[in-house]
Amino acid sequence: MYLPDRAALAADLPLDGSLEVEFDAATGVIRLTGKGAWVTETVEACFREMVALVMQRREQRRPVLVLVDLSECAVQSDEVAAKIGLGAEKVQQPGDRVAIVVRSSLVKAQLRRTLPQPGEIFISASAAETWLMAYSH
Repeated sequence: MYLPDRAALAADLPLDGSLEVEFDAATGVIRLTGKGAWVTETVEACFREMVALVMQRREQRRPVLVLVDLSECAVQSDEVAAKIGLGAEKVQQPGDRVAIVVRSSLVKAQLRRTLPQPGEIFISASAAETWLMAYSH
């Protein structure tokens, strides 16, 4: 499968995307929202925030529930995809529930190839939230 390199991405989409992490105390869900195309530094900063939140949940013996909204993201460069895979490998453990929302089959394929435990990948945000919360209590 061909995935565009960083130069090809830069020609189509500026590398000024964002990744934001927040914790929803009402639901206990860690929400990660991504937009555009990213550079590796953006991914590294995001995973630093994620690790802190996940460690806090583990210390409290609370479930790790993560909703990742990538519905406004591009296919990422191979370098960025590799950083995502490494970051996920460090933070994710069996039993964690991770729901990922994407907008295309190409992004879905990249995630399945990149992530060690991709969780469940959805096109619908409401389906992702329903799955994530189904066994959370």
